[in-house]
Amino acid sequence: MIVVIVFNLVKLSCMLLALTKFDAEHLLATTGDAVVSFLQEKDPTTAGLCLANLRNMKSMWKTPGFAQPYHAPKRWQEAVSRGRWVVFFIIMFIALAIVAVLHAWGLTWLRKNDYNLDFTSLWSLGLGTVSQYTMVISPNDLRDGPDLAKFAVLANLPQVVLALIYFTYSTILTTMFIAADWSRFAFRPQTLMVSNSINDRQRGMWALGTPWPYAIILITMQVLLHWLVSQSLFVAQVFRMELDTTPYPEPVILNCGYSPIAIMCSMIVAGVMLLGVGTLMFRKFPDGAPPVASTNSAAISAACHSNEIDDAAAFKPLRWGAWEGMSGGVGHCSLMPDDVYQQGVGKMAADGQTYT
Repeated sequence: MIVVIVFNLVKLSCMLLALTKFDAEHLLATTGDAVVSFLQEKDPTTAGLCLANLRNMKSMWKTPGFAQPYHAPKRWQEAVSRGRWVVFFIIMFIALAIVAVLHAWGLTWLRKNDYNLDFTSLWSLGLGTVSQYTMVISPNDLRDGPDLAKFAVLANLPQVVLALIYFTYSTILTTMFIAADWSRFAFRPQTLMVSNSINDRQRGMWALGTPWPYAIILITMQVLLHWLVSQSLFVAQVFRMELDTTPYPEPVILNCGYSPIAIMCSMIVAGVMLLGVGTLMFRKFPDGAPPVASTNSAAISAACHSNEIDDAAAFKPLRWGAWEGMSGGVGHCSLMPDDVYQQGVGKMAADGQTYT
């Protein structure tokens, strides 16, 4: 309990520090905030790079002067860096592999104790229910005596790992949905999504980082998975009581219990969530979508060099497209409140890259 209180105080201190130290009105918390900033004060370092995407910008900083041909964005996965994808899938598969191995060990232990492994028998063990068959540590191995703190840490360790995985998972989803929202600027006028909407012509942030139908599914799956994990591995305490129901001060049994059926359900839910993000990553951007800027400030800046100075542009519905009145077949693409048209196949842009 003391540890929980200490960590909650640390969290509260961090929240108060963030509220008092930083000016929320001037923070770039969303892609829309960045667009507002770059439309009002253009970044000269990204001028003429209107078709540069997230990955182009990263390679340009590493190898200045090296230009790459423009390729239209294909799938949502391009909004997330390759490194983040690799880390995410490695963590997910390692976590699932460890859970599968431990689950197999638990079933082996049940078999050694002559317990049936059919679904009905496993279901009868319950979720988060103490049973003599499902103790993590044999009483004979508790040489130093039971330690509640150690068992509490062991039982809650999966929750910490799950929280880290969920943080990475939700970040990837948010990044892909941001890229999908960005792509729509090429096809219809829409307002910017900002953290502090000044008027009704700007959109507010997604409450949970994704559009609300997906957010409801995501938060439901998260709550369900956390609950199932809490029922999969838990602190087991059994107290002896007198006939008058007066309990003894010390538990007769203090151990960690596990639930095979809860572990199976946890793996199924985790697999569904993994399948969900795998499905979204292969969704296609529509033809003619702007380069994927994702949350890269340089790529966002490159799309904000319009042909006219309009201080109120950030508060109007915007579209992404080529400037009108081009000469010599060379144009420039950017976000602007003016009439625009979708980029055409084979037309040359200002930075010398060809539309494909």
